[in-house]
Amino acid sequence: MVFSDPAFLFYFLPVSLLTYWAIGWRVRNLYLLLVSALFYTSGGGSFLLLVLGSSILTYAVARLMNAVTSVVVARLVKILGISTLLSSLLFWKYLGFVVDQFTVIARSLGDGFDLNVSVVLPIAISFYTFQCVSYVIDVGRGTIPAERNLIRFLCYVLFFPQLIAGPIVRYTDVVEQLSEPPRDRWQSFVSACPRFFWGLSKKVLIADQVGQIADAAFGVAGYQLTSLDTVVGVVAYAIQIYFDFSGYSDMAIGLSRMFGITFPENFRHPYSAGTVTDFWRRWHISLSTWFRDYVYIPAGGNRHGVIRTYRNLVGVFILTGFWHGANWTFLCWGLLHGAALIIERVTIGRRVMTSLGARFALRIWTVLVVLTGWLLFRSVDLTHAGQLLRALGGGNGFYPSELVVASLTSQRLLWGVLGLMTFLMPSRTSVGERLSVERPHPLLQISALAVGGLATLYVMSSSFSPFLYFQF
Repeated sequence: MVFSDPAFLFYFLPVSLLTYWAIGWRVRNLYLLLVSALFYTSGGGSFLLLVLGSSILTYAVARLMNAVTSVVVARLVKILGISTLLSSLLFWKYLGFVVDQFTVIARSLGDGFDLNVSVVLPIAISFYTFQCVSYVIDVGRGTIPAERNLIRFLCYVLFFPQLIAGPIVRYTDVVEQLSEPPRDRWQSFVSACPRFFWGLSKKVLIADQVGQIADAAFGVAGYQLTSLDTVVGVVAYAIQIYFDFSGYSDMAIGLSRMFGITFPENFRHPYSAGTVTDFWRRWHISLSTWFRDYVYIPAGGNRHGVIRTYRNLVGVFILTGFWHGANWTFLCWGLLHGAALIIERVTIGRRVMTSLGARFALRIWTVLVVLTGWLLFRSVDLTHAGQLLRALGGGNGFYPSELVVASLTSQRLLWGVLGLMTFLMPSRTSVGERLSVERPHPLLQISALAVGGLATLYVMSSSFSPFLYFQF
């Protein structure tokens, strides 16, 4: 079940909300836990046991860390707990990839070794594992005490608006909200609805429509790809992945507020960024800040000289790439962004570019890096990525293939042009955030609800389309 599924919109959400309003606040967390478990089971099935197991392990590790008096023992418990959580992630997400690499190496050496391992990736394992790891680290640092109430902690991990694809919420963000009676439920619902439907419209009207253009372009055989096919495909995919993922985040933020919980923002107009560094302050903010706080800074950050700083940057982006999936294309995507940040540190540093020409050049640089990154990100493998790069140079001609031309319907082009406008919007313009202020403009709310209504009509008449980040 996904947020844009008719079963969710017309059955699951209304019933769960009405019941939530009807029950007393003292059993709110238990109720939200049960609803979230039902939601996850609808798509993840028996993997619910894995989520519960990881969550209970995290809860027990944190309690034990607070209970022991020896600093050495507490540190050992923390290391063992984090290692166990990450080992589970590595097993489920990367075992097949590692076996495939061993097979390739063995074949290149003339060995007859051939082993096929197929592992079904549990839904949301990357997201809830990072939440659990951040909680253990925060307890170990003394930032927060270990939660004593198991139901409250399980509700934090499994809370369904953010469970499947983020944002990666830290316990410090929600612990007080889970511990106190919810405030005006009706007002929370009224203010949250426009944000939810704004996200739904981004997903259904733009991401799903433009995504069909991207699928057509990337579906062309590599030896037949033309330069225009590749450009159209990469631009369409850039629009698709932004509106798909930011739309999910908008819906998650709106949904959580309907249940009295406020989440942090996850996107701030990343395609309006003036530099690649600025892009990462705006794109998937909960992930980039997670790596900053739990990897980059503990590794030394920028405190130990230029070489260590560059090493830490590259290391973080390698991990960011592999976090997205077990494929060398993700590694290359991470290396590209890490290299771009190093280039900006060397050439720009802390200087503020005031001239129009310099700002324009930096915008072009940023767009080119981001689009090249999406080309790698969307590629099936490195061979496919090489074919796409060759096609960009006109190796197979310039005119689009029939498959791409057929995908360019007037409806998709309309939504694509609207999506393309995000590259031209001012960097401070964020409709989602403006919808979440205490008193948003009524016209903005009405507009969000109107396009949300149109998106709902699309949902009723279109086929199922999962969110892109479900696969990560």
